[in-house]
Parts: sequence; structure tokens; C-alpha cells
Amino acid sequence: MRRLPPSSRSSPFPWSDPDERETTLRQIAGGRAVASDRPAEDEVGLPAELVAAKRRLRPEEIDRYRALGRDTAAAMTETLRQSRPSATEQEMAGLAANALWRRGIEPALVLVAGATRASRYRHPRPTNAPVGDRVSMVMCGRRSGLVANLTRHAFLRRPTAREVADAAAVAAVEGAAWAASRPQATLAEVYGAIVQAYASNGHAGAERDHHQGGTTGYLSREVIATPRSAVRLDTPVALAWNPSLPGAKIEDTIILTDDGIEIITVDPAWPTIDVAGRPRPDLEVIG
Repeated sequence: MRRLPPSSRSSPFPWSDPDERETTLRQIAGGRAVASDRPAEDEVGLPAELVAAKRRLRPEEIDRYRALGRDTAAAMTETLRQSRPSATEQEMAGLAANALWRRGIEPALVLVAGATRASRYRHPRPTNAPVGDRVSMVMCGRRSGLVANLTRHAFLRRPTAREVADAAAVAAVEGAAWAASRPQATLAEVYGAIVQAYASNGHAGAERDHHQGGTTGYLSREVIATPRSAVRLDTPVALAWNPSLPGAKIEDTIILTDDGIEIITVDPAWPTIDVAGRPRPDLEVIG
């Protein structure tokens, strides 16, 4: 993205010729700086205050986000309740895409893992393997520019004690991330809380196996939290934390305001458990 002054040019922009394109940009800029989110050569980065303003949600954006979150969560429930052992991961991804499109939502990302792959991959692109007796699914649905992110797990059998324990552990880590997500906290501070929570729940170092999430909004992740991320949570801001262990992951999209946290990817039809006073998605048993 480049921010340029208005131009009275009537000729088409020379998008197909890189050299002519750059020359035209310089002519339009008239000797002034060209700002870009991916600066090259003598371009400059977008002003930090502009980038920060993009993360702050206006009331009308929050209203759109709430509706998107509800609809994306409903699409997830509809899809996973169609699970059957012989369905392939790709077929489940197709059902998910259909459920999203019918709600006017672009499937920006749909990830699926069945029984043979759920414990091996944190970011499972769907394959032609049958799902068997469990399905883990990630949805990132985009509408009106905004992206809602969530993860759910459906079982065609009773979950094992280990699966239940790992689900509880990642929910506890998420709870620590939410508790640390306070107005003006840095992403590094939240990341530190996540690291401590993994350790206190018996999984020290698990944060290194996959990214843990960060701010969301007009990208599935606008800024991913790291140990040195100085980005502050300037409210209202959307967040999606996604702690994980082999075969276990939790993720929802939330809006942080000065009054607290609002979970927006909620479908009342999906079963929940109480975690630190908040309803969190349970492991759904189909059939």
C-alpha cells in the first residue's frame, strides 16, 4: 500500500512495467516522499501513528465485527456437525467454504486435520486423508475487510483423558493471555504471560512450537506477539490468541475495550465449559 497525493492524470497507471511504474510514482509524488507498508529503495515506512490508528476499531467496525463473528461461528458449527469418518479433510474444507460463502463470508483460510494428522500439525492444510474419528478445524472468515478467527474440535467418539487434559491446558494458557491483555499493555507483556502459563501447566517451552497470536482486524494477524514486540494494545482493538499443544488448540476473536474483553466468535449452539468465569468452547462429540 502506498499513500500518494491526488493526481490529475487521466492515463492508465502503468502497472505492467516495473520501471515505468516506479517512474510514474516519482512523478506523481513530485519530489515528496512515497510511504509504503513495504518500503523499498528511497521509500519510507507508513507513519507509526497511521498504523496504530488502523488497529483502533470505530463503533461501526465493531458492529460489523460482531455480526461477522456470530456468522463465522455458526458456519463452523454447521460444518463440523456434518462430520463423518469417511469424509476427507478436503471435503470438510469444502463444506466449510460453502457454509461461509452462503453467509457472505470469504474463506480467507480453512485448515482441517483429521485423526491421523491432528497431533502432528499446528497449521494443517487439508489433504485427501479421511478424517476418521476426530476433526480439528480453523476458520478465518473475511467480510467487509474484517477477519474473524476461530478453532474448534469435533469428535466422533469420546475424547480421551489426555485430549481433555491438553484442551484444559491450552484453555488455561489462553486465559492467562486474556488476563494480560489490558489497555496499553504491550504484546511482549502478553507473550511473557503466555510463556509463564505454559510452564505452570506442565508444558514449558511449548510457545516455541507455533506462534501464539496477536492483534487481528483487517488481517488474520496484523501483528504477531513476540518477546520483544513493543506494540501497545490501544483500545478498542481486536485480538486472537491461539495457544496450542500437539492435538490441542484454542482460538477465538475478541475485542478489547477499556471495559474488558468481548468474545465475538460465539455460536450458542456449540457446547462450552467454564474457564476462569468465561464460557470457552468444549470438545464437541458428534452423534
